[in-house]
Amino acid sequence: MPQYLPFVRKYFNFYTQLNLKDKEIFEKRVQLFIDNKKFISRGGLTKVTAEMKALVAGTAVQISFGSKNLLFNNFETVLLYPNNYYSSISKQYHKGEVNL
Repeated sequence: MPQYLPFVRKYFNFYTQLNLKDKEIFEKRVQLFIDNKKFISRGGLTKVTAEMKALVAGTAVQISFGSKNLLFNNFETVLLYPNNYYSSISKQYHKGEVNL
C-alpha cells in the first residue's frame, strides 16, 4: 500500500475524514482491489501507473465502503483508456462502461 497511499490521501477526501481504524480498512481494500485485478492500458495509453490504479481502486472502495467484504470479485480486468473510446459493442463513444 505504501506506493498507493499518497494518491489515496491526495484524491480521496472521504478517506482523510475516516477514523484510524476505518482508514486501515480502506487501505487494505484498496490494496486487495489492486492485487486482485489485472489493469490493462488501451487506446494509446502506454502504461498504467500506480496513480491510475489508486484512483480506480479508491473509487471502488469508496463506493462499497459501507458493505462488508465487497471486493468486486466479478470483475477481473480493468481497461484504462486515455480518452473517450469507441465501443464495438454499443457502436458509440464512451467515457466508461462495465461488462461482465
